[in-house]
Amino acid sequence: MSISSRIEALKKATGRSLEEIRSDLDVSRGMFHYMRSGERNPSRKILERLEDAERAAGILAPTIAPVALHARRSASPAAEQRTSGDEFAGLPPELRQAAEVVAAVVSARLEARFEQLEATLMQAAAKPRQ
Repeated sequence: MSISSRIEALKKATGRSLEEIRSDLDVSRGMFHYMRSGERNPSRKILERLEDAERAAGILAPTIAPVALHARRSASPAAEQRTSGDEFAGLPPELRQAAEVVAAVVSARLEARFEQLEATLMQAAAKPRQ
């Protein structure tokens, strides 16, 4: 969704004027015009303020924190240790959280698959050879 579409959706959801939204986002009139026309991209800070306003208006889903918590609970202690390290330290917080979720889910799935393969091998080893 374009920035312009997001601003229009925010305007519609809140009933606020474009000038009020611009002021809430703490953006100059010129930059606001460029953002709405697609001539310039907003900074990360402006995007974060826009996302906060969208969340407050109920038009943007909450952050993925509940998903991350569930994924971490279902992962093994070893997976938890791997995903809580510094391998994602250089990422912005929102990307770091997403990367940690993906790593935890992938680790949990790999561990479950490994356990299935191990059980299959144990069954095969327990069968008498002919």
